[in-house]
Amino acid sequence: MVRAAQEGFPTADVMDVLDCADASGLARAALRSGVNRLVLWPEAPGWASVAQVAAAQGGFVLRAAPEALDLATPGAERRLYGWVQKTGFEVSATGRRG
Repeated sequence: MVRAAQEGFPTADVMDVLDCADASGLARAALRSGVNRLVLWPEAPGWASVAQVAAAQGGFVLRAAPEALDLATPGAERRLYGWVQKTGFEVSATGRRG
């Protein structure tokens, strides 16, 4: 999905962050597969070692998920439309630049 966004909108600022919640094992597996930008709750076992490996790979570990756009919340479509207008993208109904 991130790759498709990068290809479809090459000038957009796109970053993937995997939310592992409190699953340290999932975070370690992600690091082994090359994903180095993670969310891992601070109470997760081994948080410091996961953060150290992520940093060594040029990534980071956040203690909480960043704010995300939930399209089910009231006004979400309006906020998304405003963001699209601000960025100058023209997006068709198919989600492709048009």
